[in-house]
Amino acid sequence: FTPVRRTVYAVAGGMLLLVFVLAVTILAVLRRRSRLAALGLLNETVENLPVAVYRARLDASGGWVLRYASPALSTITGEPSAHGGVPADWRALVEPVSRPVFARFTDTLRAEGSATVEVRLLRPDGTWRLVRDRARILRRTKDGSSEVSGFLADVTEMRATERRASETAKLATLGGLAAGLAHELNQPLTAVLLAAENAQHAIETGDAPGALRRIERIIGEVERTQSITGHLQRISRAEGRDPLRAVDLAEAWRGALLMTGAALRHDSIQVTPALPEGLPAVTARPVQVEQIFVNLLLNARDALQARPVGQRHILAEASLRGGDVVLRIRDTGAGIPPDLLPRLFEPFVTTKPAAAGTRLGLS
Repeated sequence: FTPVRRTVYAVAGGMLLLVFVLAVTILAVLRRRSRLAALGLLNETVENLPVAVYRARLDASGGWVLRYASPALSTITGEPSAHGGVPADWRALVEPVSRPVFARFTDTLRAEGSATVEVRLLRPDGTWRLVRDRARILRRTKDGSSEVSGFLADVTEMRATERRASETAKLATLGGLAAGLAHELNQPLTAVLLAAENAQHAIETGDAPGALRRIERIIGEVERTQSITGHLQRISRAEGRDPLRAVDLAEAWRGALLMTGAALRHDSIQVTPALPEGLPAVTARPVQVEQIFVNLLLNARDALQARPVGQRHILAEASLRGGDVVLRIRDTGAGIPPDLLPRLFEPFVTTKPAAAGTRLGLS
């Protein structure tokens, strides 16, 4: 090449290299700006979430060190932000009775890598809030500690709404039992009236033993009436934080049958309990156990109405499995459609016609 041509080629090569460097630089700047914009958008989104997102370190002894929490944590807990803009740790606000539950939550998180718990917090203003804490381990370190991310959600209003829906469903259930309960109460009252009239006649004629027998029958019928009204009062009262205690499943089953027996007999449904003698008591809330049995029996009744008379059966059986008592209640209805099983506990999912039930489903 001539000196002039070599000079031209060198200048052209330099210009191409300069264009390439400029292009790479511009692309890097654009990528950086894009990442910054995306990061800013992410920060804005996280900071305005209705739930509190947090990052923490869980040490080998189970202690928590809160490293980051979104502003919603202060709103949920009522605690102002601590140093560095990180809100105070909410674990100190957990009600004393729930602290063992929270300890098990930490143990489960360390063992399984993820965990969820619902506990009540006492805010500085004296109000209680029910919160759900859900966390998972991002990575574990050699010293036994773990990096954890999670979120805290205030579920107070949601749980209150669920309780109101539960009360509505319970009242609808009691409404469906009203006719049967009236019949159940009418029988002992009629017997009391008849026995009282006979006792009066026996007294007037000087038949003291006959009067005594009739008075004993009156006492028995009154006790039967008290049993029915007692179960009705227990099952209709608003759900509270009843303490757990030892519950005899057979007794709870008999109580549920006392409430539903008239309705089941009206539809020619045969109930076959098979609860073995000496079944150990279970730890539960008695009213809730009885409510569960009543709902299962009434749902079975609804399902069995499509079956011919003589093919309407409900079977209850219990057995021991390790440290648990397993109670199975089966009926001869058509069963749940397979395509509905995955959605069984979604709100308002039900197989009942519009005129039946509460339309709330099992959620």
